[in-house]
Amino acid sequence: MSVSATHLATRYESFRIPSILYRDRVLNGLINSIHAQDGFQMTTLATIIMLNIHEVFEADAESWVKHLKAAGTFVRNYLQKCENPDTSTRMLFDIFLYHNALALISTKQSDLFMEYYTSNSWCALKDRSAFLASVDTLLSLVARLSVFATNPNVSNSDSERNPELSVIHRKLQLWSPPDDISDDARNTAEAMRHAALLYYNQLACPFGASNAVITSYQAIIDHLREISIFSPAVASHLWPLYTAGAASRHLNGTNDDREFISNRLSQMQASRSIKSIDRVRECLEKLWLGSGAEVDSRTSLVLF
Repeated sequence: MSVSATHLATRYESFRIPSILYRDRVLNGLINSIHAQDGFQMTTLATIIMLNIHEVFEADAESWVKHLKAAGTFVRNYLQKCENPDTSTRMLFDIFLYHNALALISTKQSDLFMEYYTSNSWCALKDRSAFLASVDTLLSLVARLSVFATNPNVSNSDSERNPELSVIHRKLQLWSPPDDISDDARNTAEAMRHAALLYYNQLACPFGASNAVITSYQAIIDHLREISIFSPAVASHLWPLYTAGAASRHLNGTNDDREFISNRLSQMQASRSIKSIDRVRECLEKLWLGSGAEVDSRTSLVLF
């Protein structure tokens, strides 16, 4: 009810007060449940994850990260006692891990959950044609890249020579989505891969008009242009759109590219009514006008 009311409040002001009341009720119940329970309760983790989704609608990055850290603590404690969670629990983990990977990219929080990302594949779904199952390896690589963004001992000049960073970069270059996914999912996955390559280049050296950066920037635009705004895959486009839009500032991106990014974000907002989309568009417009923070200062964005 809290998530539904919050979503409706983005369109109808009459739902604003009910959304606040529902959220307060959820938080009070969650606190009481945590204090009363002994051991891991899947319903508690599910509640925290629903609060994560609530913060996406509100574009509240601070609370988004706070709830992800809480969820990470629950997952970490559970895994210390149970090495083989059942499928239902793992599917709940999947939602958390997807949010968490994007938070690692966009918020530079060094104490977010990292354990699962050392595996090549962690998605509970065995069918690799499912979107999350098709990109879990890619998300793991990106999560591992994020460690370098939060490590003060890794400078731009050193990172390009870092063996571990080079291995991740090579894996990103070689990665490709499974053959049996839909065209929209494939284009989305490739856009995400090139967003990851831009993320790598941001860590390895300052943004510049290198061939690799230009190639990845254009690939994101080209892949996303192939996807209808009505496709379910659009739900995963916020991160690559922001990454391409931010990079365009350093690459003197064309007005046509920026217009596509801006229009796509507007179309996404019109159909989904999520404040985080508005926040990303506003941030990009400031960057394009030269009045925003640099591309690597993304601590206030929810890229979900």
